[in-house]
Amino acid sequence: MYKLETVNNSNFNFIDHFNITTEYKEELLDICTNKNIFKKLLLGKNVKFIKADKEYIGFMWFSKLQHQNYKIHCIKIMPEFNNDIYYGELLKLFNNNASIYIGDNNNLKKELLVDRGFKIVKTIVEMKRPLDKEAVLDFADDDISFRVFVDGEDEYRRCMIQNKVFNSLSRQAIDEEDIQYEKYQKHYIPEGCIFICKGDRDIGYGQIIRKDSRIYIANFGILQTYRGAGYGKQLLTHLLKIAEKFNSSNIYLRCDKDNTDALRLYNSQGFQIIDSYCEYERNEFK
Repeated sequence: MYKLETVNNSNFNFIDHFNITTEYKEELLDICTNKNIFKKLLLGKNVKFIKADKEYIGFMWFSKLQHQNYKIHCIKIMPEFNNDIYYGELLKLFNNNASIYIGDNNNLKKELLVDRGFKIVKTIVEMKRPLDKEAVLDFADDDISFRVFVDGEDEYRRCMIQNKVFNSLSRQAIDEEDIQYEKYQKHYIPEGCIFICKGDRDIGYGQIIRKDSRIYIANFGILQTYRGAGYGKQLLTHLLKIAEKFNSSNIYLRCDKDNTDALRLYNSQGFQIIDSYCEYERNEFK
């Protein structure tokens, strides 16, 4: 018989039984002890401990990236227990339509996911670029400008742009609730959320986030009507200039391996592939 619990002051120290990086442990501690009650409840529900016969035997920490899209940061079960059974119980927390990114700091076997109805749907590549490398911009359109996302005003506009940009890439649509949730994440940098505008029209969006002590470009894209005119390169160059303010030697991004147009753009600006990982999707629970 097993039981799941949300993280609290009583069970938090159980993670000392596992080899967790200091950075991850500090982030978990922040979730558990945060004085902002709303933030504590919002983020704490993503840390689940599993008990068997009143004894803690494992835990899972995950985060919601966007609608139906999750990343597992850590999933650990004590080695003396039947790992596959309890891993399976933790994975039941995700519904049948969920896409899951597997974080680096876990010991979850790919075979375990496949056995429980998950399949690999895409391969994501991670790219890196030195920030001291000068960006190459062939031209600049005088009608192009940039503006920072305005909290309380631009949520709908950002949803509209992102959902149109990523619609053809089978990425889950986001809503305004997803954006509100993101504002409470440690990676969120308000001044790094940027619209590119042609005249008075927003034609694309991209943002700078901080993740695991790295600076990333995320949610980057130009509306279909305006692609092929160099606006993506202009937005990317602008984001690189913003990133220079964060005292990081490198900047990173992640991209679908099959998105050849995006990869061509990133390569032209000095990004190189350094790693790859899989996204899983489950259509039917086993």
